[in-house]
Parts: sequence; structure tokens; C-alpha cells
Amino acid sequence: MRKDYKVYGDKVHKYYVTINADSADIAWDAAQAMTTDMWQAVPTDDVIDPYHVEEMDNN
Repeated sequence: MRKDYKVYGDKVHKYYVTINADSADIAWDAAQAMTTDMWQAVPTDDVIDPYHVEEMDNN
């Protein structure tokens, strides 16, 4: 018998930022402190990636 399932998914967006730093750790810390508008979008097809499924109660 067929049942209904709810499948959750996310669109994956990829961004980058160029940082001049003395080490990768310092660059990482600087990137974490940056606001969203400082990041550049990487062109992508943005597929939806399913990550969770649950059976629905049909009562």
C-alpha cells in the first residue's frame, strides 16, 4: 500500500571571499567575521539535496 512521505531538502549555495592573511587559520577566522554581503556567489545550478524523509500520519 502506498503511503505519503514528507521529504525535506535544501538548496546548496556556494560562496567565496578572497582574504589576504598570514595563515589559513587567520583567513578562516576573518571569513567567519564577514557579513553576508561581503561574499561572492559561485555560479551553480543549485540542485535541491534531500536530507530527511518521514512517513506522514494519514488519519
